[in-house]
Amino acid sequence: MLALFINLIIAILFLIIGETYYEIADNQTYSLFIADGDYKIVFTNYFLCLFCGFIQNIIYPLNAFVTVHLFFCFCAFTAITRVFLDKFNTITALCITLFLNGFFAVNHYLTISFTRAPALICVAGFLCIIHYINRSKWKLGTIIGAVFILIGSTYRFKIFEVALVMAVCFVIAKSISQYFSIGKPQRKISNMFKIIFAPKRLIVCIITVAVCFSVYYVSDAINTSTDELSYYKQYTTARSVVWDHTIVDCDSYEEEYDKIGIDENDIAMLRAGYMDDEGAFTLEKLQQIKDIQPNNILETQYIVSTIKEMFETEIGFIIALGDKGMVCLAFVFVLIPFIIVCKKRNCFIPIFLMVVAFCFYLYLWFFWQSPLQSSICFMGFCNYIFILFIFI
Repeated sequence: MLALFINLIIAILFLIIGETYYEIADNQTYSLFIADGDYKIVFTNYFLCLFCGFIQNIIYPLNAFVTVHLFFCFCAFTAITRVFLDKFNTITALCITLFLNGFFAVNHYLTISFTRAPALICVAGFLCIIHYINRSKWKLGTIIGAVFILIGSTYRFKIFEVALVMAVCFVIAKSISQYFSIGKPQRKISNMFKIIFAPKRLIVCIITVAVCFSVYYVSDAINTSTDELSYYKQYTTARSVVWDHTIVDCDSYEEEYDKIGIDENDIAMLRAGYMDDEGAFTLEKLQQIKDIQPNNILETQYIVSTIKEMFETEIGFIIALGDKGMVCLAFVFVLIPFIIVCKKRNCFIPIFLMVVAFCFYLYLWFFWQSPLQSSICFMGFCNYIFILFIFI
């Protein structure tokens, strides 16, 4: 009840003081489609839209997409607080709750986003499974965790996949730490595998992941069940791929563009978002434009310039004290006391998680024109939760 009460107060304060808004126009579009009874939205799970539509019929004229988003985020924060209350004393758990809400609640209670919401929900789910799986009364907490993960995967499946990798990395790091805590005579490779692949945890995770993938593919089949829907998905996917990468100038690739009938005006329209699927930018044309984009990712000069650009951008965020900069500074506040207070065998865990997060973030810089807006906040949030979980 304490976790529920604390998070309810925090949520109410945020909603009273702040102003809720859509992160990008796509979120508003999905919200309007669902309110209108259209649940076959290409990049969102059909079953999530169906559930939001059911709620919409109950709470009309309130917006169901926003209401469900706020409710799930509130439940996720409450579950995280409950885990820390169960693991630490009340004062420590409340301090952690205030810290997490202070840095991240604004991203979830005030920002309606199908990227940020699943990040929080999935992390809460994996934390519940990791914490409760070895408890005597493990079934309820584990089932709640699995439900959270399933809900998060329906918002944005790619975020679920990233959260899964981060959770697996944490479990491996924690298992290695546990392995070195046992006496040297018992330090056998077979024992380390027994710790990492604990049967009960492994079975629960396999079932949960299998259900998430099944729901995703069934939803995808429904969302592409007609020729029109199938074409719309292909076209939208091709458009996203082109926009996510660098759109090269006509001057640099004039010959290639001439071959497919694209001129400088078309490229200007493409960058501005004006696209005609029956004119200059058919599905075939978009795929051809993607093939023209330079494939120089593995060149040393490109790698060095990309890493340099990434660090310059992040330093700029820190100096400006933007949301990403605050996340970086907050990580320092978490890491320093952790290293001072935690058991020595756990010191490598935050370093390991930082390396994993850095690799993910670098991947986004290499393969997209700009990183996902919430990527560093999401991976930072994963690290905070898992590091704080093993604080003592």
